[in-house]
Amino acid sequence: LAAARPRLRAEVTWRPGVCRTRLNSTREAAARLRRVGSGSAMVSRAWKPSLAIASAAACLLVVAAGLPGAHAQQWPRVFANYTWALKAWGGAADSVDGAMVVDVDIDTQVDLIKPLRDAGHIVVCYFSVGTVEPWRNDVQANESAWKKACVAQMSHWEECWMDIRKLPLLQSLQGPRFRRAVDEGCHAVEPDNIDCYANPACYQAMGISSAQAKPYQLAFNEWQATDAHS
Repeated sequence: LAAARPRLRAEVTWRPGVCRTRLNSTREAAARLRRVGSGSAMVSRAWKPSLAIASAAACLLVVAAGLPGAHAQQWPRVFANYTWALKAWGGAADSVDGAMVVDVDIDTQVDLIKPLRDAGHIVVCYFSVGTVEPWRNDVQANESAWKKACVAQMSHWEECWMDIRKLPLLQSLQGPRFRRAVDEGCHAVEPDNIDCYANPACYQAMGISSAQAKPYQLAFNEWQATDAHS
């Protein structure tokens, strides 16, 4: 990314099904931001050489009620020159000093949300919507339902891909997480692994092609955006 997009001083680690960014010491955003909808909501768009990620498969969604009772016009806006700090998925040691936006795990780092907000940071809460993370509390509390959504094991993580054809089931499982993000005070969420259609291990396990998987993926991702902004 640094070579292809020299204005962004960051490096992106790409693995199958993973939209995860490794920030460098400049603390600059490692994703381009683009305006969507009415102009009040912002999502990040990560780039991979030779692979155009559908705009619906963005990695950051603003949660409307991150500001309880607020209208969309009052959502915090994030721009490409904002400084970032990563605490989720392996970045716990990253310093938040000087960072305007901080990415935290909604389960393991929930205690950081309020202090970060109180200190003036924009807080992004991470969880995977496209895979089952067996260690999360809601998964362990309802293992049978989550197992019904599994379609294939991921090759790089101890997680399984979720069957994107089962939209009502995915909505019932993931919807409470968006509501919880609101309750916990997250300004936005980072819903990970939203590109089953681009990963053979996922769509082939469903017995369909990438092209056939795209409409299912789009419907799932559009639901996420709608739910996050509602």
